[in-house]
Amino acid sequence: MKRPDEAFGYAERARSRAFLDVLALSVWVPGARGESTAFTEEQNLALKLRLLQGLLRMSEHEAQQRMIRSEIQATHEQYNLILDALEETDPEYVSLRRGTPLSFEELQTMSPNRIVLVEYFTTDDVTLLFGVRADWDKPEVVEIKRPLSDIRDYVTNHFGPETAGNQPVRQLDLDEWQQEFGEFIDPIKDWADPGDYLYLVPHDALHYLPLHALKLEGQYLIERNPVLYTPSASVLKYCQAKRKGRRDQALVLGDSYGDLVHARAEALAVAQAFGTQAYLGQAAQKSLVQNRLKENKEAIDVLHFACHGRFHHTQPLKSGILMAPEENGEESSEYEPKLGDLPVSRYLTAEDFFGMEMQVDLVMLSACESGVSDIRPGDELFGLMRALIYAGTPSVVMSLWSVDQISSGIFMQTFYKVLKQPKTTKVEALQTAQLTLKEMTAREAIDYCQATIDLLQNAGEDEAIHALTEDMADLHFQAGNYPEAVKIYEALLDKLDPEAGMDKYQALDVALARCEMLTGQPVKPDYNNQIYSHPFHWAPFILVGDWQ
Repeated sequence: MKRPDEAFGYAERARSRAFLDVLALSVWVPGARGESTAFTEEQNLALKLRLLQGLLRMSEHEAQQRMIRSEIQATHEQYNLILDALEETDPEYVSLRRGTPLSFEELQTMSPNRIVLVEYFTTDDVTLLFGVRADWDKPEVVEIKRPLSDIRDYVTNHFGPETAGNQPVRQLDLDEWQQEFGEFIDPIKDWADPGDYLYLVPHDALHYLPLHALKLEGQYLIERNPVLYTPSASVLKYCQAKRKGRRDQALVLGDSYGDLVHARAEALAVAQAFGTQAYLGQAAQKSLVQNRLKENKEAIDVLHFACHGRFHHTQPLKSGILMAPEENGEESSEYEPKLGDLPVSRYLTAEDFFGMEMQVDLVMLSACESGVSDIRPGDELFGLMRALIYAGTPSVVMSLWSVDQISSGIFMQTFYKVLKQPKTTKVEALQTAQLTLKEMTAREAIDYCQATIDLLQNAGEDEAIHALTEDMADLHFQAGNYPEAVKIYEALLDKLDPEAGMDKYQALDVALARCEMLTGQPVKPDYNNQIYSHPFHWAPFILVGDWQ
């Protein structure tokens, strides 16, 4: 490629344009910033442009189309004048509205020597892979000949939604995964030394893939390099400007729908680590978050959600985090738009976050899932992430698929423990937590369960204690200690009322029968088995935004 810097600029402009199209689907006011006359006029002109563009699409008469195009041009001129005025007070907002890309030269000045940016740009027939470093005079470019349709099909089939209690990624064939996508990270071995920070900028369906869980020279990429992601290179300058440098206080919410038992235990453990209260179940309300961020935003350093998250593919700014019903008990209208089976008003959406002003150093979206049931073009998945960054946080940790298991709790416990150590960066904490989970033995996982049960004893979380005790039995089974597993299963069954929870009782009964069949076999227990080594457990978690 003769002009890789121009190709890189084109890819950034196209990415920014795609997100600009997402923003155009919604009128949103940026918090207190929207109180000025200029913001109001900008919103009105943006709405007028959308209406005119809609009329143009519906018009069938050439003369009428000419009139509408003329009106659109005049409105665009007014709109650009307003944006010019707003740029002095809120350049990030204007950058969002215009889709202003970051040039290669600008990116170089922002990147320390130990950071390598790897940006993907997919087309129908090939994927372009750009490498950017501060000490290069131009980007490196590699062309990967892979039809986009093949990438989307693979994502849908292997990283799609859970069906009948089964998640396809849990059965991911690791050899096939490496064979299919290994070439998407191969150039990194020449671009980055081991230990260099890697910024991955996916595109289209690549957003749904844990590229850090591919192997490079015989080891997972995350083992070789700390890895983080960004919606686009252009976002980085805003992330760096929002660094807070303090992680002392947290607002923690969990299990807002009442069906994530492990998320409750996780939220309580995270709250204990920060010496604060966890808001669980009905207490995890949308108004609580909005009021706390409005009234005492400087005091919140970490915002942790252990709740369901849904991504809206036709209206990406409706994507959000499911919260508990409000105490006022107001029922939603039957005409209110839905996200999944619930009204959008139950969610903290990207639109909501665009209207907030936060000073949070990190937002954690645990138990949220990307929902890849409907892969579509563009970068809609990152609408929520971009909204959070605009609202005031430099960094977001999210999960590519839902893992409501003890492995998620172990990851969170390790991540925050490392993060709170002096001079530790977020990307280093993420890498340590992923590798700790990947290498964890059955014995260490059992010890975690017991420690968490001890934490929950005085919290009235009987259901979570039951789930963790069952997890301990499962771990003993996986280690080959069938008699110990039998003992725990029997104790759990004795405490259960079959009439009150038949499904749970039957599942335990089946697990007990399975153990009893194997009890007489001469198997020596092995508690050194690394039970979370499959990427299903450790690979869903990614850091988006700033590394520090």
